[in-house]
Amino acid sequence: MNKNFYLGLGAVLALGLTGCSNKTCSVKDAVPVSTNKVKPGSPEDFAQNVPSKIYFRFNDAKVTESGKANVKAQASWLNTYRNTKAIVEGHCDERGTSEYNMALGARRAESVKNELSKNGVSADRVDTISYGKDRPVAVVDPANPGNAENVHAQNRRTETKIN
Repeated sequence: MNKNFYLGLGAVLALGLTGCSNKTCSVKDAVPVSTNKVKPGSPEDFAQNVPSKIYFRFNDAKVTESGKANVKAQASWLNTYRNTKAIVEGHCDERGTSEYNMALGARRAESVKNELSKNGVSADRVDTISYGKDRPVAVVDPANPGNAENVHAQNRRTETKIN
């Protein structure tokens, strides 16, 4: 059976549960039932509702203006849920030595931590770690080297996670 069948079945059941027994009730009268609820303030809540990635220019650790908007959203969430702690992971593209990229990833993570602090998040609630070029989200396809810069751009990032 397909997904639409189950959605329809759910709507029929919801109508029955809401007491709609006459012809004037419709699917729009049913109360939506979510099976994907997350606890407010949880890591899942952060992951679903906050932009966790900040992207950087090549060989740079300065948070861009668009990155600052994402940091503000992160800070707003963290300031709402003051009992949570975050970790900012620094990442780099594959170019350069491992040592250089570990240091660059650390600088990127610290830049985001500093921006969070500027937006009211206590520094003791934010840890940083650098993965350098060890955890790429995309890899350059040798058959399509013309796409390399787009791939590199995806890897020049930080990711903020709640623990």
